[in-house]
Amino acid sequence: GELKQVVILRPAILMDGECIGKYRTRSEGDLAVKGGNEISRKDVGHFVAERLLGGEWDAWEGKGINMAY
Repeated sequence: GELKQVVILRPAILMDGECIGKYRTRSEGDLAVKGGNEISRKDVGHFVAERLLGGEWDAWEGKGINMAY
């Protein structure tokens, strides 16, 4: 089959640490977030819980998202 309602999340190098909430995202092609090389697991979880599932799904649906600080 074919997945129609999907978001691909590509975080930078995952690290332990607190949720800062000041991460950057990029969804243009396969381009990485410029200058970003790490992100905390808690910030990735924050993005999924608060933004994707919290009401911004339609804005991100069908995209690949790169995340980093």
